[in-house]
Amino acid sequence: MPLAPACTGSYGPGVRRTDVVDHALARRALLQQVRSGRRGTAEVCDASPYLQRAALEWGRRTERRCPVCGVDRLWQIDWVYGDALGDGDGTARSARGLALLAASRPDFAVYEVEVCQRCGWNHLVRSYRTGTPGTPPARRSRERSTR
Repeated sequence: MPLAPACTGSYGPGVRRTDVVDHALARRALLQQVRSGRRGTAEVCDASPYLQRAALEWGRRTERRCPVCGVDRLWQIDWVYGDALGDGDGTARSARGLALLAASRPDFAVYEVEVCQRCGWNHLVRSYRTGTPGTPPARRSRERSTR
């Protein structure tokens, strides 16, 4: 299986990234709290089974080792959010699936999350907006509850 670089870069020609936020400083601060004993590993190694399965199914294995257990290489998974995605709102995507969405849907948010399969470490790596301006939004096939 090919390994993803530390920073994934563009997903293809014509795919734009705007409002990029790198969460490296927050990650570094959290890891410093763990190393100093102010936070326990149970607090930061809390990946849900759903997140871990999604990372295996649609994610990319990176060269980076887990900063907590130091044993396994991290997986990186992309989550997409936006009304333009219809029923795809709040779902995990492979790199190819993300590129297809970005080429066919207007503005939506992408959250890149790293996860360790061994200890459960997970953290938001970066977030950004992408999509193709001028494309029609997706039609929702199910109604949202207004409760």
